[in-house]
Amino acid sequence: MNARVNLVGRDDDWIQTHGTQHTTFSECERYCLQDTACVAVHYESNYCFVYNKNTTVSPKDDATYSQKHCVDTQIKVQHSFVDQTTLSCNMIDPQYHTVGTDGDWIETHGTQHTSYDECERYWLQTEACQAVHYESKYCFVYNKKTSVSPKDDATYSQKHCVDTQSM
Repeated sequence: MNARVNLVGRDDDWIQTHGTQHTTFSECERYCLQDTACVAVHYESNYCFVYNKNTTVSPKDDATYSQKHCVDTQIKVQHSFVDQTTLSCNMIDPQYHTVGTDGDWIETHGTQHTSYDECERYWLQTEACQAVHYESKYCFVYNKKTSVSPKDDATYSQKHCVDTQSM
């Protein structure tokens, strides 16, 4: 999701919903991420306005508009090893507003820092990489399991690999 402050969608385009998504902006975004029909939300005055189609945005004080950003979670890479083990790896659904533990990430350099998609591509193609979190144009790479915690404007993803030779 890409939250933008002081913007709203068109009044004619939102659909009525009921539930916990009206309690906070985070719940509003979470609702949209879990609903395949939702493409965007805007939150104001403790109400989550849900859009199931693209809408025109306009300025409005004390409101936040957030549009869903989807990536293909079916990207798969194969790693082959000397002992003929072949692993097929893919991404477990990303956890939005989540990061790994600070002391667990390793420093890297390269194009993986330009976007979440590049971060994910690097992570899937790097055998030792177990997880990543992306925020503020930086791809944090974890080569071991890490604990997670909430953090706005960050996305955390774990790698899941299966030995395709034993299938």
